Amino acid sequence: MNLEEIYEKILLIRTIENKIDDLFKKGLIQGTAHFCIGQEYIPVIISQYLKKEDSITSNHRGHGHAISKDLDIKKFLAELMGNNLGFNSGKGGSQHILSKENNFFSNGITGGMVPIANGLAFANKFKNNSNITVAFLGDGAINEGYVLESLNLAVVLKLPILFVCENNLYAMSTSTKKSHSSEIIKKVKGFGMEAEVIEDNDFKKLDELSKKFIKKVREEKIPCFIEIRTYRHCGHSKNDQNLYRDKAEEEYWFNKDVLKIIEKELINKEEIQKKIEKKVEEIINSIK
Repeated sequence: MNLEEIYEKILLIRTIENKIDDLFKKGLIQGTAHFCIGQEYIPVIISQYLKKEDSITSNHRGHGHAISKDLDIKKFLAELMGNNLGFNSGKGGSQHILSKENNFFSNGITGGMVPIANGLAFANKFKNNSNITVAFLGDGAINEGYVLESLNLAVVLKLPILFVCENNLYAMSTSTKKSHSSEIIKKVKGFGMEAEVIEDNDFKKLDELSKKFIKKVREEKIPCFIEIRTYRHCGHSKNDQNLYRDKAEEEYWFNKDVLKIIEKELINKEEIQKKIEKKVEEIINSIK
């Protein structure tokens, strides 16, 4: 794992997320958005081990997933701004980004892409190639019936798919403590799937496990599951003020911000920051 490259990608995503928030305030983006600030490191680390031919399915909180899959940033931002330069001519917006060139697919339905991810994985199995699918989902999606059916089917059909659950402890404003009858990992293991948990934004363990599981999925053509216990720094969507979260809990997780942890180890962080800020500003100015 190259810390400088990881830091640069995480910082790029966070800078873009903050810029999107600014564009909303200026009236240049309409609708809503769900920011992944605090969770950016997850797709960045996982995507290190993916090929361009591998597919990613995303969800409503998918900006980081898209940028980690190396989607064209100008097209990405144009899509959010309703510009016809966007991936879907500006009609898909924040939650419906599609790039066939990058094998990236998303929609805003809770867990809605998971059955489709199974279909993509089945196509790879049918073609007998080495491509895999990575399906990102949240803790709230685990309680959807079609998601549980998809987990079962992936095991039954031995599909080459990696499920990545970004458990940020809240489904909108509802704590997982109030919405889950047992731990997510126990439910998944009940299907006979190999699954592991990453605690407290442990990005180094995620790096090791991603490499191991992606290799296993690719070579053995079986599903695996990673649950990452993480935290979104902002609300569920751009208008959520986080009134339901405990301030001590927030402070605990803010101190585990992977971007800040890596930043402490880098000497040239200021240089990287200036480069990223300039890049994003130039892209925005070219779209306006």
